[in-house]
Amino acid sequence: MCWTFLMVVLVSANHHVQGYAFLTINKSLAVIGQSLVFVYRSDVNITDAITFKLNDMVQGRCINKYGQCGSLEGFNITRQSARVMTLEIASFNETVHAGKWTVWDTSNNIHTLELSKPFATVVNTSLIDIASACPVQTDIDSLHYFTVNITTGCAYPIVNISWFSTGNNNKTLEPVITSDAVGCAAPQVKTIAELKLNHLTLQGRVNLTANMIHPSFDNAVYDTWICVTDFPDVPESMSALSAGAISGIVIAVLLAVAIPTVWIVYKRKIKKKAEDVQNEDNKEDQN
Repeated sequence: MCWTFLMVVLVSANHHVQGYAFLTINKSLAVIGQSLVFVYRSDVNITDAITFKLNDMVQGRCINKYGQCGSLEGFNITRQSARVMTLEIASFNETVHAGKWTVWDTSNNIHTLELSKPFATVVNTSLIDIASACPVQTDIDSLHYFTVNITTGCAYPIVNISWFSTGNNNKTLEPVITSDAVGCAAPQVKTIAELKLNHLTLQGRVNLTANMIHPSFDNAVYDTWICVTDFPDVPESMSALSAGAISGIVIAVLLAVAIPTVWIVYKRKIKKKAEDVQNEDNKEDQN
């Protein structure tokens, strides 16, 4: 699965005379309707006045290391430490907040970040369908492959989904992930995760959890419990095989024994025939 990520580490337009500084955001993508934090970080103490601008319009400013910080309504600028300053947008709006963001200091060093479409949208966790995410016992007992799936509501970008098992064995199970744009406003899509399993995929009683990754989740991660289910304690061998599979194995074993035996008998007959011919020739020569 391929995600579109925003480059969040930026190169200073000028070499900072006091060191290096970087402007980043706290998410892989800005999420419409959610908080977004710009982080200005320097490798030396910040002693200059720092100004945050959007398309050359001042949005927030700290006068100096001892002075006060102030910002426009909807923003909150904070000196986090001697080397870190942040500007928080309470609710990101693509119409209002997209564009070229810059941080200026009194030495006219400029650090830039471009926020441009497409932006992430919120994944509504109440629309995540896990009704078919749990392996049914009859499917496990069938000894055949079967599938389970998870579907999300419309969002951008697609959600990275995996199954995680705990119990007798901790294991991450990676599904095939596709998308469906039907009923979604572009660029949003529904994420469909389909996982293929059989009775040998896991062992014993396991707890299954869905692990999802998306910029709109807290810390980009959302986990939801699916179910507890039972797989065979020990992978079954001959007893778990179908009659056809057993017949195939028996035939293969018989052929493995029979073919070399036939070859040996054949070679012996050829050798005996050659010896008989040689003996006849010797008798004729003696007469």
